[in-house]
Amino acid sequence: MTFSAKIIFTLRDNYRGVFAVFLAVFLISFGVYTVWRTHYSSTDFDTYYYAARDALEGVSVYNGHEGVSPYIYPPFFAYLIVPLAFLKLEIASFVWYALNLLFFFLAVLLSFKMVYAEKKTGVNRGEILPLPATLFALMVFGLFIDNISMLQVNVFVLFLALTGLYFFRKKALIPAGLFLGMAISIKIIPLLFLVYFIVKKETRMCLSIFFWMAVFSFLLPSFYIGMSGASQSIVSWAHSMLFESVSNRPGSDMLTSIFNPQNQSVTAFFSRWLIKNDFFIIHIKRMAHEYYAFLIPWTLSLREESAFYASKIFTFFIIAITLFYCFWDTKKRNGTFLNYEYSL
Repeated sequence: MTFSAKIIFTLRDNYRGVFAVFLAVFLISFGVYTVWRTHYSSTDFDTYYYAARDALEGVSVYNGHEGVSPYIYPPFFAYLIVPLAFLKLEIASFVWYALNLLFFFLAVLLSFKMVYAEKKTGVNRGEILPLPATLFALMVFGLFIDNISMLQVNVFVLFLALTGLYFFRKKALIPAGLFLGMAISIKIIPLLFLVYFIVKKETRMCLSIFFWMAVFSFLLPSFYIGMSGASQSIVSWAHSMLFESVSNRPGSDMLTSIFNPQNQSVTAFFSRWLIKNDFFIIHIKRMAHEYYAFLIPWTLSLREESAFYASKIFTFFIIAITLFYCFWDTKKRNGTFLNYEYSL
């Protein structure tokens, strides 16, 4: 063990109690802050909350409410959190915040268990060096603050996907399909894991995921609005949300969204770098989103529509390369190759 590692572990042992108190005070205070933000429609939870209220009343979750961002996810999540709709908005917001803390902790724990599934961690022997551990902690903390401050659904989806992968590693395909099917039924992005299992010819796992997707997408909503209503909700989401988001031309609203620094999607990232700086783009960057002056010139020369579709091609290329990697001979890799595939 290095001398620096000894210092870190000594400080950790001596000040563990102080750190625990500081962490508890910080998390409670941050929770109160997020509740205040929700009250002023500055988090995503008010969107979920009013969609759940609509689900409870048996009306469409896509009706929308004045002053509240539209609900854009598949209908299942709105029905899943109906119990929160019985509470006042502020109380429900804090409950969701506390649940996200739990989901985040469990997600990190599951990641740790999967990485070190076949061996003891050796942390006490300094196997995880201080610098990589510190960088990892800073990265995770940044992602945590970003998602928890907005009370988004991403932490919950991450927990569900990791739990599904954990059970798949244990060859428990029914619970694995349950958790991954639930993740896909909430947010479409985890569908890539289904593509992964198709590529890997994991037929039983795919069937398990399809079964649970059907249960969550149709059966649960049908308790509130019937099977026909549940089917219509899926169709409405597909037409008004899914197809529109993947096929829209980059009008002024979409460009404003893409150049919002809070938009962390791959499409937005590439679009910001590829697009030409005309008067309209500079106005969006500087006036609408207050970009720093030194960030504005770093662009190429594509027009709005060309940059938008080029960014989609880049995104598709990344996904294709990932799936091709999964075809490679696994016998030539070490014993933790699944972790690399999941990471990709």
